[in-house]
Amino acid sequence: MLRICAAAVLVLVLGSAPGPARADIVGALVNKLMDTILRGGTSPPPPDPGAHLRHIPEHAKTGVMSPPEGRLVKIDGEEMLLAPGAKIRDTNNRIVLPATVQRPVTVRYTMDNNAQVHLVWLVER
Repeated sequence: MLRICAAAVLVLVLGSAPGPARADIVGALVNKLMDTILRGGTSPPPPDPGAHLRHIPEHAKTGVMSPPEGRLVKIDGEEMLLAPGAKIRDTNNRIVLPATVQRPVTVRYTMDNNAQVHLVWLVER
């Protein structure tokens, strides 16, 4: 069975790829096939495209943000305005609407030159 599958892959690749690229493609396919067989037919799941590190500036402050009311937000009890174009990012680094914050959450945030909250990263869900 393995020989038949490998032969079919080789025929497909050799018929479609030019010269030196064939060897690279065939080598990669054979390595992947052997790896899959040696693991008992299982391979690790593909990486989650949303799972990446977030870049939060070192100067970002930490606080507990209450759900925003319009542009008004309370962080650690202090009322502040969200800057025009402010961005709130969830734990997966996706930009979310302020209305998605439904309870007090720990955040990291930066202020703009007008002392308005400019960037917010939700630290917890």
